[in-house]
Amino acid sequence: MIVTKDLIIINFPKTGSTFVREVMKKIHSHSLINKLLRFNEKYRYQVLMLPQIRTFNKRYNKPTEHGLYSQIDAELLKNKQVVSVKRNLFDYFISLYLYGDWKKSEALNFNEDKIRQSFSEFPRLTFEEYIKFNYQYPFYFNNPQLKNPKKIQNLLGPASVQFVFFYFKKPFEFLNNLEKYDLQNLDYSKLMPSITFLNQENLNRELYKLLSKYYPEKKIKFILKEEKKNVSNSNKMSVNDIKKETKELIIKNETLVINYFKDLYV
Repeated sequence: MIVTKDLIIINFPKTGSTFVREVMKKIHSHSLINKLLRFNEKYRYQVLMLPQIRTFNKRYNKPTEHGLYSQIDAELLKNKQVVSVKRNLFDYFISLYLYGDWKKSEALNFNEDKIRQSFSEFPRLTFEEYIKFNYQYPFYFNNPQLKNPKKIQNLLGPASVQFVFFYFKKPFEFLNNLEKYDLQNLDYSKLMPSITFLNQENLNRELYKLLSKYYPEKKIKFILKEEKKNVSNSNKMSVNDIKKETKELIIKNETLVINYFKDLYV
């Protein structure tokens, strides 16, 4: 999570958060003028590291830059615009698959022998198998703050649960009381704060436009030509490569985020 005098930028994984962090780092780099102005609040920023409370694996006790809205101190929120990045839902899953973090033993929440009962070739999975694995062995399943993860698994896809974690005011309260909600007709305005979502597909221009309200043009004009960061795809796979039945499975299970954006985003 990035915090400046004017902004709080929530880093939802695999949507372009590395690009945003690198851009903000450049803007606030310690050039001569910034050194002279470093005590000016306008030029202060930090990468806020917070406890990892979404998933409990071997890395859960390490602070993360992927903090949740619900973890932000109320005082820190005052007079700040909250921003994040949205991404095409299919591209999001492709990025997760190709990045391959789900293969690492320290990132798993389930015993590998148990996983291989359903996916004998794990971790050598096709994309179609990966999607089924993602739904069968969700990242949040052993979270002690969730009363009934099986119920959550039956009602929400993992991208929707991730969305709830990051952006809902009270994510655990919501997830532990799903039976109280009409999930097809949620009143998001009561569940979420006001968040400005930039589109990952046009991130350079949209980030530039956002920051132009807070920074002089000479400090941010480089953004328009800045290259993407941490790219895991490199044209290895596109949305057109996803089988129809897999797309239908994703759409069926991720209606919470699709309904919010009224499009295929997360």
